[in-house]
Amino acid sequence: MTDQELYAAIYDQTQSRMQRAGLSLPDKEDTLLLAECPPCIADGTELAAEPDNIRFLHKAFLLLLRRPIDPNTLEILRAQTEQPVDDFRKGVITGIKSSEEFVLSRCILRNNPYTDSTPCSAIPVSGRFSSVTLPERLLRIYRKMPAPMKKAAKKILGAT
Repeated sequence: MTDQELYAAIYDQTQSRMQRAGLSLPDKEDTLLLAECPPCIADGTELAAEPDNIRFLHKAFLLLLRRPIDPNTLEILRAQTEQPVDDFRKGVITGIKSSEEFVLSRCILRNNPYTDSTPCSAIPVSGRFSSVTLPERLLRIYRKMPAPMKKAAKKILGAT
């Protein structure tokens, strides 16, 4: 039995029990996609292969934030699906990657076809609206520093 078949069997059994209790699980495909992904690592080529923008949106949230998209965000972004495909998808990925939730999740997006031409993604050092940014690799080092060293690094960079 493959992992996919095992996940599907567990999902089916859980879904039938939840239906008897009057509840339901998220979409089976979304649940199986989430189960297949290694923790905190997402592949941009897998996202880019999705032909439908709404499915792309659902997958992006599942892979990058490890949760389903909330209804309010879905309604806001659904209105933007009429944009050209690459513009919409780049906006979604950029929005997720610049969110505080993504930064705190420490998720890594590999093979991102929607990135800017810069070799390193810039992430805020001292919060969501910080003007000081670091490449991903330096940010990982920064996160592992003790608190006094983080404070000194922020002071050196001009972030408060």
